[in-house]
Amino acid sequence: MNLTNFSLLIRKVPSKIVSTIFFGSTLIAALNGCVNAVTVQIPHPVKYGLQPNRIPQSDIERSNYLGLPSNTFTSEASLISVDANQVCFGVTIRIDGDRAQLADLSQWRVFMRGDPRIEIMSPVFGPPAQQTAVQMQGSVPRQQLVGYTTQCHRYGNSVQCSQQPQYVTVRVPAIVNVLTGGGSVCFAHGGIVNLATEQLTLHLDNPNVVTHRMAFRWRFVR
Repeated sequence: MNLTNFSLLIRKVPSKIVSTIFFGSTLIAALNGCVNAVTVQIPHPVKYGLQPNRIPQSDIERSNYLGLPSNTFTSEASLISVDANQVCFGVTIRIDGDRAQLADLSQWRVFMRGDPRIEIMSPVFGPPAQQTAVQMQGSVPRQQLVGYTTQCHRYGNSVQCSQQPQYVTVRVPAIVNVLTGGGSVCFAHGGIVNLATEQLTLHLDNPNVVTHRMAFRWRFVR
């Protein structure tokens, strides 16, 4: 969905709100450092109801490592409901076969933060999405021995030499399994998500790799 279609879909929202729609990225602070959060700005759902708000996020680093197109591992999240008691999100996850367990949304550390003063760490997961798998031709880096060099060091009146292996990194063909999964997740908020809420961020942290994270942010315009 491009921004032109997005604006058409929200034509019933006051023009001063429509004119502020944008799509971009920003940075947010996390407990263990910083994580990139892709952000979409939408009319406030409490006041105007939900508008189309899908947010894609690509793991370009993983795609490059596996020799695949940069958008191969593009996950997506949407804000699918907001009411007086809970907020729910729909998530599509695309992951490689070496991380197959993470195609299940419940295998991530999932939590929600927002402004002002919102942090909910207890997700309620819906049924997992049916998973699909596609094989793609990629490549992986490998170390290849190209020879030896002689290194010598003087110790007092003697010289000692040794042979040191020399390697180069080459890429070799590999079949990569690309899995698509995901599901839905809700957060009971007890009324703290309301018209005063400025933004919500859905966090997905890989519990086994501290640097593997995703974050999706919805910024609200009243």
